[in-house]
Amino acid sequence: HNIEGATRDAASVEIIDFQLARLVRECKDVLDVTGLHSTYSRVMRMAKTILAWLRDKSNVYKFQEATMHSTIWPTPEASLTSVLEQLGFTEVSVSQLELDCNLLEEDAKNPKLVNRYKGQSPQIFHLSGPSLRLIKSLVLVLKRICPAVSSFKDDYRLARIRNFPLGNSTLSESANLSSATNTLALWAMSPGILFSELSQKCRSIVLTSGTLSPLSSYASELRTEFASSLEANHVISPDRFLAMCIQCGPSGNLLEGKYANVNEQTYQDDIGQAVASIAAKCPDGMLVFVPSYSLLRKLIARWKETGEMDSISRHKKMFIESQGDSNYSFARLLAQYK
Repeated sequence: HNIEGATRDAASVEIIDFQLARLVRECKDVLDVTGLHSTYSRVMRMAKTILAWLRDKSNVYKFQEATMHSTIWPTPEASLTSVLEQLGFTEVSVSQLELDCNLLEEDAKNPKLVNRYKGQSPQIFHLSGPSLRLIKSLVLVLKRICPAVSSFKDDYRLARIRNFPLGNSTLSESANLSSATNTLALWAMSPGILFSELSQKCRSIVLTSGTLSPLSSYASELRTEFASSLEANHVISPDRFLAMCIQCGPSGNLLEGKYANVNEQTYQDDIGQAVASIAAKCPDGMLVFVPSYSLLRKLIARWKETGEMDSISRHKKMFIESQGDSNYSFARLLAQYK
């Protein structure tokens, strides 16, 4: 149903520092033992460069919250491509990385047995499946951004994120840094990046849904021309339907569900107060959607802390769908609602 989100996710990549550290170790093992071609050296240098960039203690983050600091490019001071070039990613280097990735996959398919220690059985040395998938995913995204002539450069955001464990506020700054996880993310902001590629390779694509209208803007967002389309009338008569956009919460803050806002307590509080206010005035049932299960968990935790859950529950009995619910669990929840 959420084809826009699925295609954006599929065209994005997130790399955590421990994955890079594992890749460095695996490359070093192969080089130490087999002395194989320079492919492993290049990949190891790439991983070390990103790792150093992520873990640099002098990093300054634009957005700072209790458990997460982040900076997102482009910024007024630096373009996305300039930061990628700082990391060594250019059109030429990405092409080389793609060739290296193919060679690494061949090595994994045809592993070499090596006697590392006398008296022990030969061992196989090559990159693991997770490390190969990491490189391949990175290459697929960079191929869309780094070419000199690219129509997708403006559709990506680069993020450097540092996450701190909960409950570490009493630790020293150096201890906090050592326990933090660091992530490089390349996020696709348009579903058309991947869907336009898909439409060129498929003979037919059929999309059906009750919520695609207007089809012209939907096709534009997917960057795809559909030869045939049908837009049927709505089953609800106009006199029984009202669409409204609520711009601000009770405190006057804009209700913008952007990445930079959703973790702010003011945003979470305003959403909770708005839902409670509508629940008090709405005579029958309500159906409330949020963009992700992750945000749903954050909202519920915050509303329990502030008492907003009790405010909503005074007017409506609440039924909350959990991530990973089976068909049986969801059917039981729906039966309880009815």
